[in-house]
Amino acid sequence: MSKYRYLFLVIFVLYISGCAGTSKEIKQAPLTQIPAEDESKYVTVEAESLTAPIKDNILATKEQGLMAAQRAALEKALGVFISAQTIVQQAALLEENIFARTAGYIKDYKILSEGPDGEFYKTKISAKVKMGDISKEIDVLGLLIKSKKVGNPRVMVLINEEIDGIKSTQSIAETIIIKKLLDLGYRVVDQEQISKIKQDDEVVKALSGDANATAKVGKKFDAEVIISGTAITKFNTDQGLAGMISYRAVIDAKVLKVSTGDMLLASTPKQGAGIDVTKEMAAKNSIIKLSTSVAEEIVPQIAPKLYDSSSIKLVVNGIPTLNKLQEFSNIVRYLDGVSATYVRSYEGNTAQLELELKFGNTQTLAAKLEALKDWNMQVKETAGNLITMEVKNETK
Repeated sequence: MSKYRYLFLVIFVLYISGCAGTSKEIKQAPLTQIPAEDESKYVTVEAESLTAPIKDNILATKEQGLMAAQRAALEKALGVFISAQTIVQQAALLEENIFARTAGYIKDYKILSEGPDGEFYKTKISAKVKMGDISKEIDVLGLLIKSKKVGNPRVMVLINEEIDGIKSTQSIAETIIIKKLLDLGYRVVDQEQISKIKQDDEVVKALSGDANATAKVGKKFDAEVIISGTAITKFNTDQGLAGMISYRAVIDAKVLKVSTGDMLLASTPKQGAGIDVTKEMAAKNSIIKLSTSVAEEIVPQIAPKLYDSSSIKLVVNGIPTLNKLQEFSNIVRYLDGVSATYVRSYEGNTAQLELELKFGNTQTLAAKLEALKDWNMQVKETAGNLITMEVKNETK
């Protein structure tokens, strides 16, 4: 055997031996953990639709009503990111890019009620809407208003914070809730301003839960919405914690509409502990954890709640007869977003109506009224909850 063949044989044997040694165990790479969905990117809204039934086909009627209700839910969710006026002005753009894929933005829904309502079919749902997806799409379209957005309420945060029965000067809960508001683009009353007047009688009453006092404080600071509540934490234990200290906190909050004093929503009361090496840090941790949870629960719901449940006074000049008034009232009753219409007065061709809204606001309603088929109407004024309109010519 030549020395070259011998050398080749040695190398080959060593190679085979090495392969045998390394083939004893092949370990599978660990699977990448899929992160849980961020629930803060969703918001639950209630919406309903009134649609004309499809003759002799109840299944198609139900499907049509569900689709319309899902669309209404999506429209309410859009109100978090863009003004109602923008929704009306950019209707074609939104129709093509958002509403055409309504079902894709709704993670889950529940039919609350459905059935005939006069000549129409009424469907009411509770829907969980994918806010993160909508936000991205609106941003792509260039419609997302990230700060100081039109129609965005000015919010004041007023939390009574106590540690071991003593009022805290740190305002941890307020800071966390304000940060969440700012992240979503809300205008917020300066926290430093609030801290300077916390000893005022009205503020003390507001901090104790007095709704009237809370509304007065809000008006003083030109706030349209107030988040008020309590964040109380107390020493829990230092036993069995290997030198650590535990504090237990209880936190809740509610959202008030300043103009009416009505409560828009309330957080679920939350309890939990915070642990650290010092009492100060343990108390702080307990408040931070629960305040973050409260902020995630209530802040994304503010805009949809404001979009909900409002009353509008409608003054219409130029309605020639009672018959025309009745016809007009019936048409308005079935506009999308209107739940009830009441004629309050009719004198000299001028009618005053009160409209209860399921969702929407003065601007969206005014736009829909101007667009009414066969009614040549013009908006003269919109202010607060008042719309003044004129029928330019007699209706067809």
